[in-house]
Amino acid sequence: MPLTNWILSTFVPDHLILINASQTVIQTLTSVIKAQSAPILLHEYDSISTTKIYDNCVYYCGNPTNTSVEATTKWLQEQPEGCIVLFEGFESHTLDLPPSFTITFLDYGAGFTILSTPKTSLRLSPLVQTSQNAPDRERLLFLEKCKFFADHWATKALLISLQKLKEKSGAINVQARLLMIEALEKEKIITEQSFEIDSLSKQNQELLSFLEITKERENDWLSFSHKVLQTQENLTSLKNFFEQPRNILKDIARIILNKNLGVFIPTLPTPPSFSSQITQFSPQNNIDIAYENNETIEKTSSENVSGRVLFVIGDTNAEYLTQRCAHNAAAAQLAGYDVQLKPCPEIGPDDIDWATLLVFYRVEFSDHVSIMMQIARERSMPVIFDMDNLLFMPELARSESVVNQFSSSLSEEQLETYFYTLWRTLVRSNICTTTTETLTQTLRVNRPISYTLPNIFDSITWQHGRNNFRKKRIFEDNSSLTLAVCYDISKNIMFFKHISKTVCSILKKHSHVKLKLFTEDITDKKLYIEKNFPELMPHMSQIIWKKLETNNNRMINWEDVDIALLPYPTDNLYFTSQSEIFFLETALCNIPLISSPLPAYRDCIEDGVSGFLANSIEQWHAALINLIKNKEFRDRMGLNAYHGCLWYFSKQRQSKILKNIFDSTKSEELSCQEFELQIARHSYRARSLPHIAKCKIIFEKDTLNISDISVVITSYNYERYLLDALESVRLQTLEALDLIVVDDGSTDFSVTLVQEWMQRHVHRFNRVVLLQTTHNSGLGAARNCGVAYTETPYFLPLDADNKLLPNACASLLAAATPMIAYAYPMQQQFGDAATDHILGQSPYTPSRLQAGNYIDAMALIAKWAWAACGGYYVKKDAMGWEDYDLWCSMAELGLQGTHVAEILAEYRVHGHSMTSSVTEKYDHKQNVIALLEHRHPWIKLVQKDVRTTR
Repeated sequence: MPLTNWILSTFVPDHLILINASQTVIQTLTSVIKAQSAPILLHEYDSISTTKIYDNCVYYCGNPTNTSVEATTKWLQEQPEGCIVLFEGFESHTLDLPPSFTITFLDYGAGFTILSTPKTSLRLSPLVQTSQNAPDRERLLFLEKCKFFADHWATKALLISLQKLKEKSGAINVQARLLMIEALEKEKIITEQSFEIDSLSKQNQELLSFLEITKERENDWLSFSHKVLQTQENLTSLKNFFEQPRNILKDIARIILNKNLGVFIPTLPTPPSFSSQITQFSPQNNIDIAYENNETIEKTSSENVSGRVLFVIGDTNAEYLTQRCAHNAAAAQLAGYDVQLKPCPEIGPDDIDWATLLVFYRVEFSDHVSIMMQIARERSMPVIFDMDNLLFMPELARSESVVNQFSSSLSEEQLETYFYTLWRTLVRSNICTTTTETLTQTLRVNRPISYTLPNIFDSITWQHGRNNFRKKRIFEDNSSLTLAVCYDISKNIMFFKHISKTVCSILKKHSHVKLKLFTEDITDKKLYIEKNFPELMPHMSQIIWKKLETNNNRMINWEDVDIALLPYPTDNLYFTSQSEIFFLETALCNIPLISSPLPAYRDCIEDGVSGFLANSIEQWHAALINLIKNKEFRDRMGLNAYHGCLWYFSKQRQSKILKNIFDSTKSEELSCQEFELQIARHSYRARSLPHIAKCKIIFEKDTLNISDISVVITSYNYERYLLDALESVRLQTLEALDLIVVDDGSTDFSVTLVQEWMQRHVHRFNRVVLLQTTHNSGLGAARNCGVAYTETPYFLPLDADNKLLPNACASLLAAATPMIAYAYPMQQQFGDAATDHILGQSPYTPSRLQAGNYIDAMALIAKWAWAACGGYYVKKDAMGWEDYDLWCSMAELGLQGTHVAEILAEYRVHGHSMTSSVTEKYDHKQNVIALLEHRHPWIKLVQKDVRTTR
């Protein structure tokens, strides 16, 4: 179509004759003629034999095969001087053509033949001439006007240009290397298709097997149904028998006389029993699964969206494709943008027309990419280049340690070409995004506008990580402890060799310690160890070999792992720019990580608190010994790591950053406003790690099922009210529910009461936990303790003297969205001297917090938002306003709350409440006010001497 468009605009014929053309061709060329405002008459014919002869015309033959060769030849011989005939998908060597015609065949798609007289062929020189005498202006004009047609001819022109460059400067001939890359790409596509076919075949076999089993079970159930019907008839007869007393007396007398006391009572048939085997179908390991990862990404047409983002996928086999594309696309949707993901070769004009912003992930520069970028520039559409590694520095392709990370089928020259083509895309983009601050700073050399977007987790990844942790807690085997090296050992021999002797000494001294090594290519593992790590030979029985999962379900790598090891070089530019992906994955499983002090890991690990940063052999050894010998320390470090990743690597944080970046491209005014926000946010990290009080587990039951909400009850000497609170949780209409109760060092019988109640009602809940702090730690510490033990996306704090109405959890959950940090309801007061007063009637307005608190602690809170704020503050001499402090911290981070205008809870008024007996005491309240004003200098309380928290 672009070629025909160019010919029409160049020759401006009187007639355009379409012969057996498709509807798409007809509609497109009709639009072209209207757009040119040229006096061209358009005619449509079904075949060559029915066409009329016109002067100064262009013929477009869509499918000439419906006419014989003889008829076509005769028709061409009748054509006048000055006409052009275009044949789609047809070669002219079978025709006996008159000498007046010049023939040009373009090997593009199905093929395209152009027949023209000498008079007209001279003007077609940009097509038929490629000699050195051909004017550059005409060739460039042709390439510009024939945008999407340029694949074949642009490649040929590029090869000629490269040949000239070689002759002039003596540069190497890269033609073979480019062809090699093209062949490799085709080979990858064939491999992917073959794998998809194998996967589908396997699924078909599984389905057939499942159908056979189902058929067998159907027969069994039919037999069972017949037995049930027979039993029903017998029971009906027996019922009728007992409904007639006179017959009963006669039958009893007869039975006694006959001395036959056996009375027939029909028994219920036993249902057929089946094995508990569950048929699992393996998902296709294709690019669609990698994009979506169970999160729906759809192109929508909403008028209220902020814009439309097209994610263009360059490397469809990239290890972190899901993290960089599917997860970021989901975050962009949360930011209010429509999104679409497509591999680069599949991008067409309709996709470019739909988008308002392009995001290129590992896209190599090509003519196709150049055209997309040119269209984007013409439409003032921003182009963002996303990269998760230093793949844009061709000089790194010569490093052996870098080459080992890629397929052995790529030579250094091919790898260098790959890096170079990525760099060409990078320098033509408007904005760059990448995974670490180190990479961002490196990118700024080429693109000053660069942002850090870390790899993030989605809800499925989070759930897999928490399942790993929960299973390990329940089925914990204290007789062994497993270390795991984070990467494929065969690709990083020298890096592990740095600590192999230290690990060997640990294995020798602690026989219960196991070492998990990941690999894909090693067959003779004993020979491999003997060759590369001979010091480990005596400990082969302690080594566990596993295949490294690098696709969607990467979390399977961390099953049954207690400590993760990441030895990397700190003097290699390629590896010092690596992202924190291993910290993210291990932290979601509460696994402490010992890492080399790479920049990204220094930013996310608090050394000795949420992980270890080890460089020297002595540091590695000390870290290992500390974690192996002290289980309590190991568990606490794993918990800190988990809390440390919940906000920074969340899609909620990523969503707010993406909105900031995308909105800044719309206008100068928005760019200024968004940059102001970027400066104010700084690194936009969590305030601190939550302070978790030491506690012990009194009672725990976990069904390993999934629920959305954990109700967290904190209690200190509230034995008299506890049962009311517990029963209000049990009576919730939300079926799947977790319950965590924290006793903060009570001296009454609260613990015994709760434990007995939990044992009676354990089957009501998905998970129940009773905790007791080692000493009275205060409200904030007790709440943090309970939240730390939750395994749900949301938690609902409930004071032990208050109650929930039955629909509380269900209504609050219905009001929650992925970007809502908390949802609070209205509450009805009751109890001693209670007035008929309703609390929490004010709608959500964050600026109102400046004057005082108007939101009660009883609200549904997202755990990522709690972690972002560093949890509840812990300070016994200023306790009482922990919830107010939390709402203020969320306001500072721009996290949104929402009001649910329903009465969903009851607030008990009594003289023994903490508010009455502690918080509102004058001296104590002044301490609370001083603390809050120090933590949030922007608050300006209007009434400091009276209650301001309700």
